Order: sequence, then C-alpha cells, then structure tokens
Amino acid sequence: MSLNRRQLLLTALLAAAPMFACAAAEPDNAKPGALRILFVGNSYTNRSWSAIVDVFKGHHLEQHTAGGARLERWAKDAKLLEQIASGKWDFVVLQEQSQVPSLNDEYVKSFMDSATSLDERIRAAGAKTVMYMTWGRRDGDARNKELNPTFEAMQARLSKSYRDAATKLHARIAPVGEVYASIKKSHPDLFPELYAGDGSHPAALGAHAVAYTMYRTMVGSVPVEHAAAKGDKYKLVAAAVTAVTSKQAD
Repeated sequence: MSLNRRQLLLTALLAAAPMFACAAAEPDNAKPGALRILFVGNSYTNRSWSAIVDVFKGHHLEQHTAGGARLERWAKDAKLLEQIASGKWDFVVLQEQSQVPSLNDEYVKSFMDSATSLDERIRAAGAKTVMYMTWGRRDGDARNKELNPTFEAMQARLSKSYRDAATKLHARIAPVGEVYASIKKSHPDLFPELYAGDGSHPAALGAHAVAYTMYRTMVGSVPVEHAAAKGDKYKLVAAAVTAVTSKQAD
C-alpha cells in the first residue's frame, strides 16, 4: 500500500473514532495554590490519566479527549474553546494524534496550524501552552514504514515537529518521547515495558513517564519520592526524566 493510501486510511479511521472522555474532571480537592490544568488530546492522554491524576494529587485537572482525535478537530470544537476561555487555567496541554507530526509536510502543517490556533485561544484566556511530545511506536509505524521504519526514525520526526511548534509558539514542551528514547538507550530491557501490547499506547510504566515529565514541565521538579515508592523501574523512569529535561531550559 502506498504512503498516500496509508495516510488516507489513517484519516478515515480517525474520523470514525468515538469520543470516550470529554472534560472528565478530577474531584475538586485542590490544595491552596494548586494548578489548574486542562489536557487536550486523545487516548495517549486518556490511557495515562490515572498516573497523571495520582502524581498531580492536590491539583485541579481536567481532560478533553477522544479516541484518535487530532488537534485539527479540537481547534474547531466549540465546547473545548469555551472550556479554554472560561476555565481559569494555568496550563493547557496539547497532544496531537500520535502519527501526524511524523508524517509528510501536509500533516505537519495541519499540526502546526492547529496548535497555533489553539495557542491563540489559550493565551487570550491567560494560560500557558504545553506541547505534549508523544513517542514513536515500539517497532516503528507499520502503516508508514517508508517514513518511520523504526522507533528511532519516528521519534526523530516527532521530536522535530514538537520542538518546532514549541519554539514558534514560545510554549513549554513535555518531551515524553525523548524520555522513552533515553530509556531505550540506557535500559533497553526496560523499554518494551513502557508499552501496552499494541506497541503504541502506554502501559503503566509508560504512563508514569508521561506523568513525571508533565510534573517536571509544569511544577518544576521530578517527583522522585513518588517514583521511589513505586519501585526500582519507576526510579529509572524518573532518572530518565531528570536527564532529558535537565538539557532544556525551564
């Protein structure tokens, strides 16, 4: 199957994907000075949600997500735009569909345009944008082998697109995909444990890589005590978050 036909199949599948969570809120037991954070994305956010809520305990969190959703959809979603405008958020986290920023120029432009449109709304509401960099597929992207034959190839393309967007928008970036890459390099036996069985979505360990990276990006520290309580594998994940995020300015 050609690259264009594969991308058309991706588009058709995404269009048919149902909404599975919209504005799902954590119980509002926020502590004084707590952050208000809205997460916008799809299953890569939803399947990390339990870990995010646990790590961000005491902060007010909400998500606006749907299976396979692209930022292009959310940039036109009246309910989300009202939620951004009225929510008094500190941060709004933007997560693109996991393949889109790694595909050809047409898809990357859609990602950039949609992120820019949403960022304008976020800034107008007095909040800050955080770009949630996702990760390459464990074994490369089977639907787009010409572009993304391996994890490393896909991650390089994702990293470039997300970092270009963050630079353009003067936004923060949560480089979760680069944390995955760091773990693959330093602890290759641990790397497969970041993934669910489909080689795409996060398992519990991968979800904590998301949560720890988000915490570092928005709160300013890595939750090492939480990781220590979870066990040695989680400590290694926290160490990878520290290593990757120490290379970029706050």
